[in-house]
Amino acid sequence: MSTFKTFGQEGIKDDSFLTATGAIASVMGGLRWVWSYMYDKTSFKLTYGVLLVLQIVLSGVISFTNSSKPAYFICVCLSLFCEGGHFTLSPAIMRTIFGKKASDVYGVLLIYPGVANIISSILVN
Repeated sequence: MSTFKTFGQEGIKDDSFLTATGAIASVMGGLRWVWSYMYDKTSFKLTYGVLLVLQIVLSGVISFTNSSKPAYFICVCLSLFCEGGHFTLSPAIMRTIFGKKASDVYGVLLIYPGVANIISSILVN
């Protein structure tokens, strides 16, 4: 999501729109409490399943939306909403699955985005 503006500029030439999209999408990322509420009212499998399906659909659709402002706006906002959900749900789910070892597992889980970024930059170069 850190490259949403660069990607959006390929089809949308309105810089102020893309900046506003990023600002509003950041607010959507802060609505992570919605995922916590859903987790409290349902099971973690249902909550995380909804989050993953939504993110998979958005990942497939976003490449077709950078020529439509409304569609691109919705995809970016929902993507950041999902990203916030991962950071909210992961610790609770780790505790449910791994019990007292949850903090160790969560620490390892947070290492992988950095490793993936290093590997992807090597592959791109």
